[in-house]
Amino acid sequence: MKDPKADISAIRTAYLAHVKQRALAYRELSQQLQGRDISQVLLLHHNLLNALWLDDVLAQFEEMGWKIITPAEAFADPVYKLEPVRKAAGQSLLLSLGRTLGLGSMPGGERLVDDGDYEIAELTKKGL
Repeated sequence: MKDPKADISAIRTAYLAHVKQRALAYRELSQQLQGRDISQVLLLHHNLLNALWLDDVLAQFEEMGWKIITPAEAFADPVYKLEPVRKAAGQSLLLSLGRTLGLGSMPGGERLVDDGDYEIAELTKKGL
């Protein structure tokens, strides 16, 4: 049986670092593509992991000085009217736009297409 009192703080730390890394990488990509910050939409799937730390994610963004806005406000940005060629449905608009414009890789960009592999490997090293 699983221990309901297990210490999951390392998983929380890795999760928050993962979300922050993605957000900063997409911000950098928006700077490269448009020379400015683009309003972003955060997609979180409905699952226990996201539910556990949603408040922490929002607090982390606010601590970074970021403003939480509605999807309607974000989609008012003209970049969302562009239609880049996409390799797969559901792919990030900014990644698709970057590929369409021939933008090469950016530092940390490879992490935008993984599924948390880096964080999972680090947790595995810790025996979690």
